[in-house]
Amino acid sequence: MSFLGPWAGKRILCVGDYIEAGDHPPGLFTEDEERSMENKESELRQQLLEEKDMLVEEGWPMTLVHWTFVYASICVKFPTTLLTQLLSKNYYKQYCRMSDSDRSEVMKTVNPEFSQFYPKDQPWILRNLTTREYVRSDAIALRPEYIHGPNIDVIGFGEVVLSRICWSSDPSVNINGRKYNSNIHRGIWAGHCFDITTRAQHEERVNEEWEDVSEEVAKEIANIWESEYGDDWRRIVKERHRY
Repeated sequence: MSFLGPWAGKRILCVGDYIEAGDHPPGLFTEDEERSMENKESELRQQLLEEKDMLVEEGWPMTLVHWTFVYASICVKFPTTLLTQLLSKNYYKQYCRMSDSDRSEVMKTVNPEFSQFYPKDQPWILRNLTTREYVRSDAIALRPEYIHGPNIDVIGFGEVVLSRICWSSDPSVNINGRKYNSNIHRGIWAGHCFDITTRAQHEERVNEEWEDVSEEVAKEIANIWESEYGDDWRRIVKERHRY
């Protein structure tokens, strides 16, 4: 499961290019992390200068954008094991005497389908672990048939997270300003921790009181898309998704 949800429980934010030095969401870093960043600032600056990165020059102040090179840049890959190599088609045809049915069973364990971990017959929720809020899949999906467990076609949990974790010092965004007046560049969930789980698991394991913010978030999402495409945005977005 750790391979399938590497960012679960991690602080996440989307940093804008036009951000000033020292500008970051409140509580994003602990005192120890801030001290560590101060100690490593010259090292990071030198590294970026050696790589001739255009985001930093001698004397420029370091901003949150520069630290994304340290705290982001995570590439998750499933490990290549000897077993997966042995079960590869080329090796299998030449050397292996395993039957097709046995090989199929082994492959289900070595390379499982996501559906084994993410059942589609249960309602799923996105949880903000920092604020103890959650968003239901049925409130976000444009149609019930678009829901496939935690995966939602067209607009899903990914759009929900992104709409609330942006952080920049510059209020200009590429959204129709005549209709959209929200402070999306100062996301109220920027730097928060999230996970996605079933509603049943949530209710079974959680004793604290959580707030369902599904309707509030759904209105925000609708406002963003309507500002860009007008009142008929749902049809337009669904048609674009087909292609």
